[in-house]
Amino acid sequence: IVTSVLLNCHALLQEPLPTTRQWSPLSQREPSDQVFILLAQAREAVCSQKLDQGVALFRQCMQLAGTIPHPTGLINALNDLAWYIRGAQPELASAKSQEAMYQAGRFFEDSHRWFFVFDTAAQIEEEQRQPCFLETACLIRDLAAELPSNQRDRYAQRIAACTLWDFDRSKSRYRCTQELRIALKRRIPSLGMAARASGLEKARLSNLLSGKVAEVKGDTLRKLIHGLAIQPDCRNDPTPLIAEWVKSETRRKAERFLTRLVAFHPRRRTRELLVLYMGTPARNSRLPGLSRGSRLATFLNRCQQLSPPRSTEEEFLLALGEMAPPLVRARIDLAGEFLKRLGGRNRDRFTQFYLTAHEQDRRILDSFVRNYARYSIHWGMQIPLEDGLLSFVRHFNLNASIAAVAFWAFEKKADRLRMTKIASGDFPIPSGGA
Repeated sequence: IVTSVLLNCHALLQEPLPTTRQWSPLSQREPSDQVFILLAQAREAVCSQKLDQGVALFRQCMQLAGTIPHPTGLINALNDLAWYIRGAQPELASAKSQEAMYQAGRFFEDSHRWFFVFDTAAQIEEEQRQPCFLETACLIRDLAAELPSNQRDRYAQRIAACTLWDFDRSKSRYRCTQELRIALKRRIPSLGMAARASGLEKARLSNLLSGKVAEVKGDTLRKLIHGLAIQPDCRNDPTPLIAEWVKSETRRKAERFLTRLVAFHPRRRTRELLVLYMGTPARNSRLPGLSRGSRLATFLNRCQQLSPPRSTEEEFLLALGEMAPPLVRARIDLAGEFLKRLGGRNRDRFTQFYLTAHEQDRRILDSFVRNYARYSIHWGMQIPLEDGLLSFVRHFNLNASIAAVAFWAFEKKADRLRMTKIASGDFPIPSGGA
């Protein structure tokens, strides 16, 4: 441990240190130590202007870390590789930063501790003017609320920049500013072509571009975005154009996901929709309506009938099924693995229990579910289970040892107490249960 820490300090800080002594060849034969040694060597090679050598070492580190597995080493290697090659190999850098965000959500519940991973992704996406920067900016705003003050100060500039894209999805009218008109003119080679492509009247477009109208409807912007296949520039385009592009893309993805649901059995439809909800972070701000009372159950019932969404919240949730940001996708995958392990009857029981739970209890259940999926391995020993969880575990036929680990994965005592309270209800043991 001391060897790998010293090597990484030297590589990252580039300060003169005495030659690090390898106390024993065992430090290089131990896979976990070797991960950090490779990581330090890769960092030092890159800082010494040996990019090709550094990239090769990062790849070795990722391969070894993925085999062990070693989540910390894997995420650090992915993040560092993405950062160092973002100029030379932008496409690969983007792919590795996306994978780093996924693995951060896959292996760790407290994703804010990996804030630097999301900062790297935002930097790469902004430099490449990728629309997915808007999704990463949204995640950064959510995660920033959980950062300690010293970390918020460190990333203050990034957080402030991402806050600029916190627009109101329900807004449908915008001021027709000069900035907006200039952005539209850059995309419109001729009024006639734009009118035919968008279905808008030529005179109406002329009035819009010449500034003869004070406001522009969101629907008008969406018709132009769709007709002209406009891709926004997140660094330069005005907020109205970006906001309506996001709405247009969200609606398109929601419609595609609903189309896919047609082929699914009704039970699978419920499962697919439930994991989307369970994987959505910061639901109080993103899904304030659906997270209240029985509205989630009502929404799921309507989706069983393949009814179209009735609000921007419902569109947002359905769109996640088509393409979710990496962190959210990891959380969705974990929830899906948990439900799959339950089996048919137990899954139905859990679904009904979840839908009738209070939203604050749902958030605790979400964390328990994800940790259960993360730690579903053969532990090789019996791990004692809290008495308060016994009926809950038996009712849903869960593995007692894995449930115990998932319970103690809650770092806050208040969360463990709430989980115990949730599990202390009247849970009859089903016939044939464990």
